[in-house]
Amino acid sequence: MRDFLKRVENGVGKGWDTDTRLWSPHTSYEEGTDTLAFGHKLTKDEINSGSIHGIPYKKGITMEQANQILDIDIDVHKVRASAFITKHHSPYNWEGLSTKQQDMLTLYEFNGVLSKFKKYRTAVLSSDWDTVAAEYKVYSGGKPLGRNKEFYQKYISPELNKASGLWILSLFNSASIRLKQFKDLGGY
Repeated sequence: MRDFLKRVENGVGKGWDTDTRLWSPHTSYEEGTDTLAFGHKLTKDEINSGSIHGIPYKKGITMEQANQILDIDIDVHKVRASAFITKHHSPYNWEGLSTKQQDMLTLYEFNGVLSKFKKYRTAVLSSDWDTVAAEYKVYSGGKPLGRNKEFYQKYISPELNKASGLWILSLFNSASIRLKQFKDLGGY
């Protein structure tokens, strides 16, 4: 998830100074307070204190510090997503979800929209990948973001392919389908 967020939150390196090799806050695409490095939207408290998770940022932060902030942000949003799912989607248990399901829900929480998309949440929780594919869209200013395609390729497409593969595997294991019949149908 970390690499995915780095690409989609700021793959162009906005705020990165190649000379000093430091990140500085930049204007947020979605407006409001500035963003630093990989999607960390500054809070008023951080602006006033000059630090994020104890890391001073006003004179710039290193790539290592940007990664530390992102890792902490991921952990914070994962805890929030877990609490939300536990509260609103009983009997689902966060620990019982796959890493991929947890990531998909955490990514929505990272963008502050997990609570707004019940159909998406329910589809992720029940591994309904067709509905997840239909429901997943991230917008800003009313425009779909480029990350939609990358999210589909990383998280949804493999699940749809895996589901198709499991269906095909069940055909092979079925007593009603013999290898000869499979060959007759053009396989191998």
